[in-house]
Formats: sequence, structure tokens, C-alpha cells
Amino acid sequence: VQAVRRGWLGPQPVVAAMRVPLLGRALEALALSRITWALALALDSGMDAIRSVQLAILSAQNPYYEAGLSRMVATLRANAAFYESFAAAGLFPASFIQELQAAEIAGTTTESLHRLAREYEERARTAMWMLTGVATVAVVATIFAVLIFAIFSLFFRVYLTPIREALDMAGSGRV
Repeated sequence: VQAVRRGWLGPQPVVAAMRVPLLGRALEALALSRITWALALALDSGMDAIRSVQLAILSAQNPYYEAGLSRMVATLRANAAFYESFAAAGLFPASFIQELQAAEIAGTTTESLHRLAREYEERARTAMWMLTGVATVAVVATIFAVLIFAIFSLFFRVYLTPIREALDMAGSGRV
């Protein structure tokens, strides 16, 4: 876990985790919540566009999204809008880009990003709740499987094996 968190293994474990259906949805919602929240705060503070996007992407601490940062910065340097730079990365969901586009067109970017951050935070909570439920079921099923295996192993070793040995001895006349 520490190796993944510190990036010692590179981005591959996180990229692979983003493809797992339930886990990927939770990681995506967590990352997008952080990105939208950090971008809103950076824009509110008056930070320039490129530094705002860099701060937002790096705040997610997700190598999957960090991989598109250079494309995003290059797009912003070409005087594109925020939604165009996020679309240029090719990593963000279409709904996120559409929300960002609508906010920029309406001129309510920071307010919309704050609202979107809360929405993604709620999605992350829901996904984590579901992930916890699935993990709980998996752990309980594993424990039951181990217990059942142990019970049958003991039954065969302690009960049936001595009976078979006794029957073999009686059948061969060694008793």
C-alpha cells in the first residue's frame, strides 16, 4: 500500500485499479471531487489558469489523471477554455467535461465547481459504501469457506480415517 501511495511502482497499479468496475468508480469520484474542489479554490484565489489546473490535477494524487497534465497545460497555453483542456487529456468522463463547459459558458465556473465537488464527494461516499459492502461479503465468505474446509478436514482425519483403518485391519484379519 505504501509503495503504491508513494509511487514506487509507477502509475500502473492505479491505472489497473481504475479499470476495476466498483473500485474504479470510487477512485474516479474521489479524484474528481478533489480536482473540482482544488480548481474552484485556485480560481477563487485569482491564480492563473495553468497553475490552477496543475494544482487541481496534482491535488487528486492520482497517476491516472496526472498522465494527462502535459496535454492539458499545452492546450491551455494555446488559449483554450478549461473544458477543452480537460477534454484534450482524454481521461475525464464526458459528464464532467459537459458540466465544466456549461459552467464556463454561463460564467459561473467557481460556483459550479464547488457544487460539482460536493456531488462527486457524495458519489465517492456511495461508491465507498458499496465497496465496503462487497469487501465485507467477500471477507465473511472467505471466513466461512475456511471454517467449512477445516470442519470437513477434521471430520475426515479424526473420524473417517480411523474407521477406515479399523475396517481395513478387520478385513485383513490383523485385529
